[in-house]
Amino acid sequence: MAHSRIDELRSAIFSYKPGSTMRTARQRPQHPPARLRIGLFGPPGVGKSAFINSVLYATGDTWDNQAPEGFAEEASKTRVLNSYDISDFISLVDNRGMRSLGGNFMVELGNQVAGVYGDGHEVEWDSGFYKRLVSGLKRTFLSSQDCEIHTCVLVVSARSLNMQPQDLRELVTTIQQMTGEPPIVIITNCRNSHVRRDVVSTFRVGLQEMGINYLFELENYTIESHFFDDKKHIDALEALRQCLVVGDRVMKNKEANSKCTIL
Repeated sequence: MAHSRIDELRSAIFSYKPGSTMRTARQRPQHPPARLRIGLFGPPGVGKSAFINSVLYATGDTWDNQAPEGFAEEASKTRVLNSYDISDFISLVDNRGMRSLGGNFMVELGNQVAGVYGDGHEVEWDSGFYKRLVSGLKRTFLSSQDCEIHTCVLVVSARSLNMQPQDLRELVTTIQQMTGEPPIVIITNCRNSHVRRDVVSTFRVGLQEMGINYLFELENYTIESHFFDDKKHIDALEALRQCLVVGDRVMKNKEANSKCTIL
């Protein structure tokens, strides 16, 4: 049963083209981009790169540690924006971990979203460029399709849920204003022995009350643990499949210019 579900999800993913998750031609974007880009955002060490490696494993044949993995106690291993192709029509974009979840987080998010496929150099952060932030966000959603992020995914770790859901409210609201859709949230490390289930459950409820429709709890494959696990495969593929659906909605929202208030 598990293997049939894996095959089903893989088939849906590899048959995807931008806009194809919409059931009717009327629902689909009329001029979809050539590629769906899924951006992963979150603090350092929560499992963004490990999620990319897990998806590459689940959609491929063998484990390959392509995206460099970091750890919560270390500096983020992702120093530049990196793109990983899942198919001819799907890319996952890994971003340098944000150092905080307050105002600086918002600034870094905006600069990263606006800077996909930039000059390839490490992004330098400062605290005084809100005008450039707004300009960058407008470029992202108004101009070149080469730097668009269609699906925003926030990654948090159950091992460090020392934040409250409301700490993410401004970020969630901004993403929804920009795209017409709330971000997808992935919670990693839920099986860790030090994680309290009641804390995770409370965090989930808070996010749902904020309008987060898609929450995924999953365990990533890692360098230390990458033996085949059907649940890990299915969880990674289910999350990726939902990214495609949300991305298609964002493409349509952008064309309709009705829900993207930044336009």
